[in-house]
Amino acid sequence: MTSTPKETTSKVEPWDGAKGYLLEQYKNFDTLIKAGAPKQFEGSTVADQSKATLDALKNTEALARNGNTSALTNATNAVNGVMTQGTNTQANQTLSQLQQKSNFGTNPTDNIARMISQGSNVGQNYTNAATGLQTAQANSLAQSNNPAMAYLQQTASGANIGRNPYLDSMVSNSQDQIAKKLRDVTNPAINSQAAAMGRMGSAAYARERNSAESAAANEMARVATDMYGNQYNQDVQSQMNAAGQYGNFFNSDVSNRLNANQSLASTSDSQQNARQNALNSNRDFQMQGANLASNNYQNNIANMLSGNNQRLNAANAANSQQNAVNDQRLNAANMSGQTYQNQYLPQQQLASVGEARDTRSQDVLNAEIAKHDYDQQLPMQNIANFVNLLNGGGYSNTKSPVYSNTAGQALGGISALAGLLSLCDARTKILHKLVGYMPLLNGEKIAIYEFTYKDDPQEIRWMGPIAQEVEAKTDTDTVVEVGGTKLINVEAMISEAA
Repeated sequence: MTSTPKETTSKVEPWDGAKGYLLEQYKNFDTLIKAGAPKQFEGSTVADQSKATLDALKNTEALARNGNTSALTNATNAVNGVMTQGTNTQANQTLSQLQQKSNFGTNPTDNIARMISQGSNVGQNYTNAATGLQTAQANSLAQSNNPAMAYLQQTASGANIGRNPYLDSMVSNSQDQIAKKLRDVTNPAINSQAAAMGRMGSAAYARERNSAESAAANEMARVATDMYGNQYNQDVQSQMNAAGQYGNFFNSDVSNRLNANQSLASTSDSQQNARQNALNSNRDFQMQGANLASNNYQNNIANMLSGNNQRLNAANAANSQQNAVNDQRLNAANMSGQTYQNQYLPQQQLASVGEARDTRSQDVLNAEIAKHDYDQQLPMQNIANFVNLLNGGGYSNTKSPVYSNTAGQALGGISALAGLLSLCDARTKILHKLVGYMPLLNGEKIAIYEFTYKDDPQEIRWMGPIAQEVEAKTDTDTVVEVGGTKLINVEAMISEAA
């Protein structure tokens, strides 16, 4: 029973001289695919390590497990000792004592001046002849107290030494600046330099950090010592000035009292004058003794200050000497670490030789794998090149009716498949338009497109199906995949065509 055509579509066929070759090459390609081509390289794709590499790894592991670590232990102990020992204890105690208020004792002239102002041991049985208002005024003047004397007496006694309420804050601020510079500038610079050189955590890095921290600690101690020392010297100088002013005021007060007494004495008789002269003479002797005692007191202060300077120099020298010893210990610790690292140098050299040999072995193996892959791909590539050459002859476009379940439809399907073996993957094409359908025995229809290949600079237009659509609508053996590209099995496609 003859079927009537349902629709008319374009049919593409290769030129007659290429048909036989195309079918033959499709068959050859199918044979290769069914035989398992291209076959994977048999054997390991990673070259064995050389004996030099194996020996270097073995020896390095033995050193790491059983190497001589006593030098590292000694170096660690030395570093820990420097970090925990601190500075010289005796020197620090000396510096602390010098920073505190020193006790210079009491000026012996204080008692003498007090005795003179109170008239002790001088004319105790004398009765002043002056009476009335004159006597009251004279006595009031003689017994009055200078209001500045109390403050000068306090300063002269040393009570104000080390009492600057802002000094500790100034010292703390100065030390904070040094610590901040160490934290924000010096240490980050050392870390950055070590990181850039790949030396983070190394002995050299630790030495630089320890040196920076030791320098900062010495600078902080020096700042504190200088500021407290300067303040102490200033306080002592103020004490000495106050002592001198106190003496001057005292002498002035004594003179005023003497003048008052002389005014009183002018109203007395000759006996009063004699006693007054004796009193004045006695007080003169007392003043001379007070001046001598005051000079001795000042000399004692000067001697004490000189001794303090010597103690300060000795304390600083002791700290400097200990810092020098600590530097030597840290240098020795660093040398110990380097000595330990030197044990690995021969194995590192051997490892370098092994690495070069391993690289060479891998290169040889890679070349062998590449040759194997090339040999596997060569027959398939030759078939693909031949098919492309045959396809270069061009195709003819004809209009023909499409029938249901006729031999004409099968021929149209075969013609549509011609030339699509090597490049039928949708990822290799640029589709331009749909030109028709090829019916299958299972009732599905395969779309036929007009397309160009993405890597074709001439943009020659072809016609055919898409491998992904054929694979989705036919049996799984209709489409094969080679090197990541989907190809159509011609014989299986012919058996599927209606």
